[in-house]
Amino acid sequence: MIDSKHQQLSNEEIINIASQNTGSQYSPEQVLAAIMTEVREPNTLVIQQGNTLFIVHRLEKDPSAALFRALNADTAKNFLENSIVFTKTMKSMGFKIMVTTFYDPTILNIFKYISQNPPFPGMGYKAQRTKDDGFYVTVNLGSGQGGLESIKGQKK
Repeated sequence: MIDSKHQQLSNEEIINIASQNTGSQYSPEQVLAAIMTEVREPNTLVIQQGNTLFIVHRLEKDPSAALFRALNADTAKNFLENSIVFTKTMKSMGFKIMVTTFYDPTILNIFKYISQNPPFPGMGYKAQRTKDDGFYVTVNLGSGQGGLESIKGQKK
């Protein structure tokens, strides 16, 4: 991992490192090509914070909701900080709900930390196991400015 406080990586470098660190069955070149195609889709945003890329797909049926995933090449501490800034950015952009899926159980610690130190009133998350032993997490960005009721405490 590359500490973004010392060296800022390009999007391509982040994708390359993240694909290697997640043990992808695809080569870094294949992952880069797939992601470059993905980010050209309508209603897709790419937000870089530190050495983490957040790929966001705004839902057509509900523009206040988004599917997202993070590609990280930063240190663990910075990844947590990057995730907090990302959460605040998403709220400022009018999002109310964010959904993500992943397999690494250590990523749940980010959601737990943020829920214990929420940047917005009523903010919370709900984590569920998927059939293939992954995780499905719904993040409620909280009340205020059109936010929703908290789902904090409904973790499974």
